Order: sequence, then C-alpha cells, then structure tokens
Amino acid sequence: MLEKLKYLSTLYNSGKFLELQAILQSFQEEEIEQNKNLLKLCLLNANQLENSSRCVHLSKIYLTKYNLDYEIVLIFYINAEKSKSLNIFNENYLELLNNINFKNINKVNKIENLINFLLSKNEGELALLTVKQLLKKKEGDFKLTYFLTGQVLYRLRKYRASLFWFLKLFCIDETNLRISIEIGNIYNLLRDKKNAIEYLHRASKIDSLKPRAYKILSTIYNYKKEINHFNEMIKFAMKNNEKEEDSYLLNFAISKAYEDKHDYKSAHYFFTKANLQKNMQLPEGINIFKNEIEFFCNLYKNKKLFLFKKTIADFRPIFVVGLPRSGTTLIDRILSYYLIPQNHNDL
Repeated sequence: MLEKLKYLSTLYNSGKFLELQAILQSFQEEEIEQNKNLLKLCLLNANQLENSSRCVHLSKIYLTKYNLDYEIVLIFYINAEKSKSLNIFNENYLELLNNINFKNINKVNKIENLINFLLSKNEGELALLTVKQLLKKKEGDFKLTYFLTGQVLYRLRKYRASLFWFLKLFCIDETNLRISIEIGNIYNLLRDKKNAIEYLHRASKIDSLKPRAYKILSTIYNYKKEINHFNEMIKFAMKNNEKEEDSYLLNFAISKAYEDKHDYKSAHYFFTKANLQKNMQLPEGINIFKNEIEFFCNLYKNKKLFLFKKTIADFRPIFVVGLPRSGTTLIDRILSYYLIPQNHNDL
C-alpha cells in the first residue's frame, strides 16, 4: 500500500489529476476513510478538480477522524461556500476545534492564519470560538493567544474586552510597542484621550509605527494649540521614505493639522498627496475594503439594536457616508451622542 501511495502522490504532484481520480475511484469508501494519507490525497485531488460537494464530504470525515490540518479547514470552508453548504461547516466547527493540536499549529503560526482567514470571510463569531478554545486549552504561545483574542474582539467591535487582552499582553511585554498602538487606538475609540495619547506616543518611538500613531493622534489634537506635535510630524515627513506602505497616513495627519491651522492650501496639498499614495495601494487592498463593508453590514442582520427593545425591522441602521474631511465624523458623533447608543465608528 505504501508503494501505491507514493505512486499516487507522484501523479498528484505532477498535476495528473484526472488520471489520479480514475485510480482513486477503484478504492472502496471504507478503505479511503481508514487510511489518513489516502483520504487526504482524495480530498486534495477533489479540490483540484473543483468537486465541491466531494470536498465538503471528505473534509468533514478527515477533520473529525484525524488531527486537524489548517489546509484542510480552508478547503472545507471554501468548498462549503462554493456549494452553498456553509451550514455544514458551521455545525461542525466546534467539533473541529476539539481536534486541533494547537501546540503544533502555533509552531508555524498557522492558527493566526486560520483566524485571519475567518475574519477575512466575515466569520467573526467562528474566529471568537477559535480563540476561546485556544484560551481553554492553554497550549502554544500564550502571547500570540492574547494578541489574537484582542484582535478578534476588536474586529467584533467589543472594544473594552479587546482592550483587556491587549493590556494583559502589554503588562507581560512592555517593549512590544506594536501592542501599544493597538491600545492607544482603542482608548481613542472609547473617547479616553489621555490614555490614548500616552500609548500612541510610546508607539511613535519606532519610525515604522509613527505614521499610524500620528494619524490617530491627529484626530485627538487641535493643532491651533498643539505646536510641538505638529513640528514633530513635519520633521519626520522630511526624512520619511514615501514609498513605505503607511506613509499616506502621515500625510493625512499633516493635512488635518494644516486644516486646524486654517492653512487650507497646504492641507489640500498633503491631502491630495495622501490620496494618490492610497490609490496606488487599492488594487491589492480593494478586496479587504469590500470585506470590511460586508462585515459591517452583516453586524445588523438578525440582531437587535437595543433601541426601546425594538428590532432592526422597526429601526433601520443609519449609514453616514461621504468624502474624507467632509464632516461625516462630526455627524456620526452628534447622532451617537443624542440619538443612537449603538454606533460602530468609522470603517
């Protein structure tokens, strides 16, 4: 059997999927299920041939019978999505989690890939189930576990719960200034300006984190009064490499500062510059943006908005849209303060 498997694997690696399929059909289903390697080979070949229903069936068997494989989870989900049978994946996911050897997965950080994949598919609740199981089993890299938990809760707009895990991680490793920027961002969303400024200034000690930290700080400061930070941003902009991925954030921050100072000509210059830089990144990032929009809209499906105990059927969500710097944030804050206790901030 071992020699036969080697031959079948050679066919698969050579891309001879149809030839391999013809041989695999000679095996009995029970024989396939009892052999882990043969089952995985059948599954991978069915995926190459885009046989979604077969992939869903074999994935379910493999993941419940043998130790979970990150690659198989992705195949299971993608093919369940294609065959419109995501309910099968969702119903079996908790059982799949029980079969995960988190310790082995964490060695190659594949659990992080799994969670990011689920978040990209707007499966926030499944990602939350994953981190809960990770916390329960207490296996693998606990720092990664805390970070992933904070990340998932943040994506679900559970900011206070997210802050708890990021602060817990920061207490363990205060040298990790990348966590500091996450904490500062959440404090800002919670309207705690004092703590937001403290943690964002810590993060800005690293040049690679400065653009994002400055962008968030620019939403807090009024640059009519705050001269020192304005000068700090200009000084950094003069030496910053504009080809860096986040350099557009720095230009957005500077444009806001000039707007506060009523220097609209300079504000327009930096704003235009930032938009051009951002547009150059759109071909790669547009799908992420679309997923963010879809995720945001899905939050309101079959969910109460806690307004006088009425549901979405009684109170439709309000979406405030418009160009950057056109007053959408101000309208959002007015509505949040006076009318709507459940707001979800900017996309």
